[in-house]
Amino acid sequence: MKNSIKHKRISFEYEAEGYLNLLCEESGFYRLYFFVAAGDRYHFEPIGKTVVCDVFIIQKNVLFEKIVNQLYSSAFVQHACIGKWVLNSFDRFPVSSMEGYTFGYEKTIEIMDKVISIFDRYTDYLPDKKEYDLFFKDKKFINLYKTAGHKYIGSLIYTEKKRMATLEFYFIVEEERGQGLSRLLHEHLYQLVKKKEYKIVSYIHENNLASIAVHQKYGYQKNQLERYVFLNRG
Repeated sequence: MKNSIKHKRISFEYEAEGYLNLLCEESGFYRLYFFVAAGDRYHFEPIGKTVVCDVFIIQKNVLFEKIVNQLYSSAFVQHACIGKWVLNSFDRFPVSSMEGYTFGYEKTIEIMDKVISIFDRYTDYLPDKKEYDLFFKDKKFINLYKTAGHKYIGSLIYTEKKRMATLEFYFIVEEERGQGLSRLLHEHLYQLVKKKEYKIVSYIHENNLASIAVHQKYGYQKNQLERYVFLNRG
């Protein structure tokens, strides 16, 4: 939001004692921030472009239901429900053998294209490669390779901010899955972060049971906070 205000890429709509909408232009889409005094008076007028709206809750209540119904009436659809998982302790982390594998941290065109092809299945409101480039600009990459032939195996993408690392996305290429290789990416991130005494946060789709199981294995705990993502495609 600060960046949108700085570059004058923000507009607003409000009704006294009812609601306030702040619409911020981001990389390839708009993000809606809203503040509600009366849930049954909330309103949003579609702008002909993709708008993303995140609703954060700890527990569903009457106000949440009212807001969701108003979003539905404004042509929003629920895109995802994402839980917040936090790792505060590294006590349960093993150190696996790295024999036969090595890491890199580069963002080559080939790696970016592969990441985008996978990531696009989960985030379909970033419209083209140019917008992806902007989106990944401040992200850090950990890439896994087979030592023999330097074959690319997969990547883990994360950000660092305010003594916290946020695990954004990770994957293993399809032909190498089923061998437990994602653990090497996770463990390498943890070794990097542990030295800085950061905590790690990961946001996981509620239906991604495999990822939830991996995080639970390493000692992540689910926070009460849930993020509901709604999309309006204009």
